[in-house]
Amino acid sequence: MLRTLASRCGTASRRFLASRVVNVGSVEAYDKLSTTGDLLVTNFTASWCGPCQAAAPVFDKMSEDHDDVIFCKVDIDDEDLGDLVAAAQVRAVPTYTFTKSGETVADNVQGADMEAIRDVLASQ
Repeated sequence: MLRTLASRCGTASRRFLASRVVNVGSVEAYDKLSTTGDLLVTNFTASWCGPCQAAAPVFDKMSEDHDDVIFCKVDIDDEDLGDLVAAAQVRAVPTYTFTKSGETVADNVQGADMEAIRDVLASQ
């Protein structure tokens, strides 16, 4: 939806969009994102996590710079997303996962290692 809105708004208006990062609210919503065939970068995060908050603006900027990639975030404290967090084997926050059509295409990045995320994006 953000892609459609951004394309309708044009480049000049796009800067008013806060981010292209999708906030995942349900497992079903995540499943829809993961079946598009596009690279899906998921940020498993928490509101109480300092490194997560520090990395968020960089993650947002990455989403703006990579129109061909879907960026989303999952709040690990959302009880409705517990199965998703467990399936991703999140052991620390932030954790970033990289999938295409539901298949893992790169190792998880644990911690706010934004350079490692850039490396994965460059390799895809």
